[in-house]
Amino acid sequence: MSRKSNLAYQNYETAQEQKKQQPTIKKVSKRRTANYIRPYKAIALIIVAVVITSSMVLSMVQLNEINDQISAATAELETQKSEAVRLNMELNKTMSINNIEEYAETELGMIKMQSNQVEYISSSAGNSIEIPEEKDTTIFEKIKDAFTNFLEYLAG
Repeated sequence: MSRKSNLAYQNYETAQEQKKQQPTIKKVSKRRTANYIRPYKAIALIIVAVVITSSMVLSMVQLNEINDQISAATAELETQKSEAVRLNMELNKTMSINNIEEYAETELGMIKMQSNQVEYISSSAGNSIEIPEEKDTTIFEKIKDAFTNFLEYLAG
């Protein structure tokens, strides 16, 4: 093979060699990495997480307090119900017929009525009532009655 001695060919070869030796500058576009998080976004995310967590804890504390109040009220209700049952039983015991008869006999000296103690009255006149006529009262009697009524009213 013969070597070419053409000057244009030599210039072309030297230009090719220089081109190979020179570093090529590539324009690279900036690409954002998908895994990179901005600091202000991270801080905002942490604040949101803390607020949500603290609100959940607060609501659980309030729920526990309300449950404690309900338990205390339920226990008080049961105590009051049992006290009401006890008082009703005591009332029934006190107000029974046997207890009343016993109290009347021992304390008041009463006795039970016998059938021979009953006396029936028959009226031959029928069912009529006679009302006596009022006599004329003097002014002094009216004042006396008013004063007596007033004193009775004050005495109760």
